[in-house]
Amino acid sequence: YLKNLTEIGKMTNDLGGFYMLYYSDKLFDGKISDKHITRIIYLATYIEYDTNRLAYTQQGKKPIPLTERDIKRELDIDRKTYYDFRSEMTSNGIMIFKDNEIYLSKQYFNKGTEQEKDLFFTKMYINTIRELYSQISPKQHKTLAHLFRLIPYVNYKYNVITSTPHDSNKALQNRLSKNEIAALLDLNLEAYKKVEQQLLKMRI
Repeated sequence: YLKNLTEIGKMTNDLGGFYMLYYSDKLFDGKISDKHITRIIYLATYIEYDTNRLAYTQQGKKPIPLTERDIKRELDIDRKTYYDFRSEMTSNGIMIFKDNEIYLSKQYFNKGTEQEKDLFFTKMYINTIRELYSQISPKQHKTLAHLFRLIPYVNYKYNVITSTPHDSNKALQNRLSKNEIAALLDLNLEAYKKVEQQLLKMRI
């Protein structure tokens, strides 16, 4: 109750809570393709507190584990795309199938007590991610993934993309140019400019 009186507590409550997305130098360390990054970030909004099991949760009610059919429906993708997504996630240990339930790796996701003290993380707000995902088409998943891939380079104080994201004293002076951002995304400058225009055209 007291926590919810604070500004941050109220914001967290209004946004449906959050999960922690861990990263080192790069988001998912290049293990999965761009087209699936947006999908796994959305799917992680269903992880259960302290277990990382995917489940539908509602206060005062017993959690209901997500099935593969639920996941396919929630992601709003066709069967072929789902199996491609599933293959990438399981082969890289990001999605784990155990005892007829599905979990996400705590190397990248966590909801509950902070565990990875040596890794940086960002808070991903549940309602925000779900609203964002619901308002774009599957064709835009890859475009949005480019934006998510820049998370490790965003300074928390100034919200700028910088080469020194964890040093606010240097963050502004080390803001990245378009050429540098393109290199981070493994794109040439012309391809990056197209991605930038696609992002600017998104209306949420």
